[in-house]
Amino acid sequence: MLSRRHLLTAGALAAGATLLPGLATAAPRAAADFSTREGWLAWLTANPGLVSAYTHNGTKCLAHRAHVAQPLASAVKPVHLAAYALARLDPATKVRVGDWENFYLPYTDGGAHVAAQESLGIPMDPATRLAKDPDQLVTLDQIAGTMIYFSDNAATDYLRHLLGEPALRRAALRGGWAGVDTRSKLADFLYLLLPEEVRPGVPRLEMGARLERRFLTDPAFRAHARAKVLTGTPPWDTQTAWARDSGGASAATLAGLHRALATGRFPEPARRHLEHSLAAVRPPEVAGIGFKGGSLAGVLTAGMSVRWRDGRIGTVAVLLTGMTAPDWAAATGESTIYLRVVLDLLLDPAWLDRVATALTGEPGMLS
Repeated sequence: MLSRRHLLTAGALAAGATLLPGLATAAPRAAADFSTREGWLAWLTANPGLVSAYTHNGTKCLAHRAHVAQPLASAVKPVHLAAYALARLDPATKVRVGDWENFYLPYTDGGAHVAAQESLGIPMDPATRLAKDPDQLVTLDQIAGTMIYFSDNAATDYLRHLLGEPALRRAALRGGWAGVDTRSKLADFLYLLLPEEVRPGVPRLEMGARLERRFLTDPAFRAHARAKVLTGTPPWDTQTAWARDSGGASAATLAGLHRALATGRFPEPARRHLEHSLAAVRPPEVAGIGFKGGSLAGVLTAGMSVRWRDGRIGTVAVLLTGMTAPDWAAATGESTIYLRVVLDLLLDPAWLDRVATALTGEPGMLS
């Protein structure tokens, strides 16, 4: 069981954080203090142009650059969860771990897959970070769960492959999200990590899809790609440029999907999985807190919903981009309280007013 502190600090951010080898140690200590609400407030006040935020707590609304698209990172994964729920597949369907791990590229998920293996009792080869027994079985619902709880990219791409991109688009539209970016996580990381394989003039999505097909069908290429991850970290500027074009949406769009999920517009187990991670920090007056966040170089994201026992529903999405390496390292580090900062926009009306004033010059608007 994860502790309360773990869930509201770095541990939960790791469920969605992408940290390539060596990047954290390369970034010096940030001047900004991300361990307190006052520190976060100071950063937001100084950097309103890097923020897309939308929240509605049932009474007040905050909207700041709310319709400006910014990178989502793993905050997009509730789309995949919604599509899985709509498909109404048998959650007990058995899946070979090896079939799931065909989509796994080590070290590109902040340790999410390793955490998923540990949670499911899957013995791992420490050298490859792959299951010792690829014929071990897990359930389809466990794969969906690890996509949300740990932000396992391999689980995300397994479901994407199983359900198909049209199913993802239909699920997003049901949540009010038109034009969702359904690219593969694996394909996009291969595009970043194997520049020597990228052909000039081939669009990024097409090139990534080609690389993914090779990865899935050519064992030698798959081994080469997995080894390449360990040979060095792309420079910060390379990663941030790649992250800026990694697929995005606005805070208003993401919050709208979370509202659709919280109100039961999608079948279970969608809401059950989204509300699992923060169940341990749920106040008595709250029936459920849905959450999914993410991180890429310079990018930090979170989407949440709160269902109060009196029937109210609140939603929030906060998307940050263009963070400096020092700030990003601290904002995703051990002492960060980013999730507390975002969740309190729904639970603490005074905090919503302070953040709204910092970003817009005015307190939250009455709905």
